[in-house]
Amino acid sequence: MRLKPFLLIAILLTLANCAHSNFGENLQTLKGQNIDTAIHYLGLPDNKLTLDDKDLYIWGYQQNYVERSPISTYGGYGSNGPVIGGGIVFGAPYGYDTYRYGCTVKILTNTNKIIEHIEHENTGSGCSKYNQKFPEKTE
Repeated sequence: MRLKPFLLIAILLTLANCAHSNFGENLQTLKGQNIDTAIHYLGLPDNKLTLDDKDLYIWGYQQNYVERSPISTYGGYGSNGPVIGGGIVFGAPYGYDTYRYGCTVKILTNTNKIIEHIEHENTGSGCSKYNQKFPEKTE
């Protein structure tokens, strides 16, 4: 089956992240706190920009996963005539699919280094890397 490795990775990432709440919710708990708290959970930022009297901290993570799998066939001709159905034929060519995982977090602070605004972009569970560092929520 063509999607098995991809599905396995997606399931493992989901299970690894199950004990934590939504990453966006975890980030919003940082609002109103000092930037040092965000650095504690997210690690050192990859970039810092100064806009007027505010600082913008940026974290980023990108990873590509390439999957090699045989190309499925859907029908053809057998010794008894046309054959309908799908499957993988011995010696079939292989195809390559690329999947991207990534996360970008942007945090804006005021002159006192207090977090005022937070944005994030999550592609393919890429933020699970950062979310694992937040404390588990008990309900």
